[in-house]
Amino acid sequence: MYYGNPVDYDAETESGTFHLLYACGDSTIQQFMLTGKMPSITSISPNPSNGMIHIGIQTTESGRTRIALMNLLDEKVATISDGELSPGAHSFNFNTSKLSTGSYFLMVQTPSMRRLQRMDVQR
Repeated sequence: MYYGNPVDYDAETESGTFHLLYACGDSTIQQFMLTGKMPSITSISPNPSNGMIHIGIQTTESGRTRIALMNLLDEKVATISDGELSPGAHSFNFNTSKLSTGSYFLMVQTPSMRRLQRMDVQR
């Protein structure tokens, strides 16, 4: 669904890859590489957890990527990472021992996408 006025965009091709450059609502320029791949959470293990967990993600664009644990009310419980990541596979470790028993959502937010995956903490 489209809202608002049309925007100018630049399209360029290089090495057979299509790049779409556009201005976000805050006037920053973002770049999409339309490869059919999307950012993903590749692993959360062990799940359920009672201590250290290993998190694997795959990013498809450069830019600020936030990784956090959210509770069932969509409130941030913990920040795992918040910074610039390049496209590719990344891994993080996080200690869940200070969290209450229950269900949480691992949230990965890139400049253009947000992914959630449920994880459980048991004691």
